[in-house]
Amino acid sequence: MIAMAASRTGTYRVDQQTNMFLHLGENLKVILGLAPEESIPSCEDFLKRVHPGDVSAVRAEIARSRVEGGFQMEYRILLPDGRVRWLYDRGQLMPDPITGATCLVGACTDITERKQAEAELKLVHDELEARVNQRTAELRAAEAGLRLLSGRLMQLQDEERRRISRELHDSSGQALAALSMSLSMLEREADKLTPRAGKNLSDATRLVRELSQEVRTMSHLLHPPLLDEAGLESALRWFVEGFAERSGIQVELELAPQLGRFSKEMEISIFRIVQESLANVHRHAGSKTAQVRVGRDAEKVTLEICDQGRGLPADGHEEASFELAVPGVGIQGMRERVRQLGGRFEIESSAGGTVVRAAIPRPAAEPASASKTLQASR
Repeated sequence: MIAMAASRTGTYRVDQQTNMFLHLGENLKVILGLAPEESIPSCEDFLKRVHPGDVSAVRAEIARSRVEGGFQMEYRILLPDGRVRWLYDRGQLMPDPITGATCLVGACTDITERKQAEAELKLVHDELEARVNQRTAELRAAEAGLRLLSGRLMQLQDEERRRISRELHDSSGQALAALSMSLSMLEREADKLTPRAGKNLSDATRLVRELSQEVRTMSHLLHPPLLDEAGLESALRWFVEGFAERSGIQVELELAPQLGRFSKEMEISIFRIVQESLANVHRHAGSKTAQVRVGRDAEKVTLEICDQGRGLPADGHEEASFELAVPGVGIQGMRERVRQLGGRFEIESSAGGTVVRAAIPRPAAEPASASKTLQASR
C-alpha cells in the first residue's frame, strides 16, 4: 500500500456484466479527488469524470477489452475543482476472488507530472525546431545570395575576358599589323641597308610576326570568336588542336554527333571547364595523353575530361595542387559554373589519372543550331 501510494497508483474491479464497480481503492479515490466516503457506482458514472476529448477513446478501449481481455490506455480526467489529471490505466479480465464473476481488475497511475514534463519538453523542442528552421531559412537565403553573387562575378569575368580579347584584337593586333606592314616596306629596300641593319630588320620582322601570333592566340584563348559565331563544337575543336600543338599532349576529342548549339551560358561554361582542366593536365598531371568527351541526350549534356597522370595528392588538398593556369577560380569555379546551370560536378582521382565529370540539364527551349542561325540571317 505504501509503494502504491508513493507511486500514486490506485486499484479497481468492475463487473463485466453489470459495469458496476466492485472495488474502488482508497489511493484511486485520492487520485480522482473523491472524499473517503464517496464512491463511483458504475463505468458510466466514471466516464462522466473523463475529459470530454477522451471519452470516445475510452469507450472504444472498453469495448476492445471485452473481446481481447485486456485494457490499457492513457487519458485525462477532470477533478471536482476543474483541474485535469492524466491517468495510465491498465487492466485484465479475470474471475473476481470473492464472487467468482468475470471482472476487469485494473490499476490507475497518476502520470500528470510526466505529461507536463513531456509537454514542456515538446514546447522547448518546438521552439528549438522553429529557431533551427528560421536559421536554416536564413542560411539558405544567404547561400542563394552568395550563389547569385558568384554567378554574377563569373558573368563579369567572362564579359571582361571578351572585352580584353576584343581590345587585343582590335588595338594591339591592328598596331602589330601596321608595324608588320611598315617592316615589309623596309624589307623591299633591304639592299640599301648595311648587313647589320638588314639582319636587325629581319629579326624585327620575325619578332613582330611571332608577337602577332601570340597576341592572336591570347585573344582567342580569352574568348574565342568561334564560340559566338559557330558554337561550342567548332570552338572546342580549335582549342584542342591548338592545345595539343602547344603542349605536346595528345588529346582525343569525342563529340556527340550533331552536337548543335546551346545557351550562351552553357557553351561558355563547358568551354571554360575543358580549357581549365586541360591546362591542369599540362601543368600538374604529367600525362602525355588526355581525352575530352562531350555527349548529349534529350535531358542533359555530359562532359568528361580524363588524363593518365599522377592524380591528385592523397591529403585531399586538391585546390592547391590542381590550381588552374587559365585566370579563374579553380575547381570551385568549375563546380560553381555547373551548379549555376543546375548540374552535377565531380572529380575522381587515383594514381592512374584524374577524371573530371559534369552533367548539365538541357533547358526546355534551346537556341537553334548554327546552321539554322546562318540560314535565318540570310
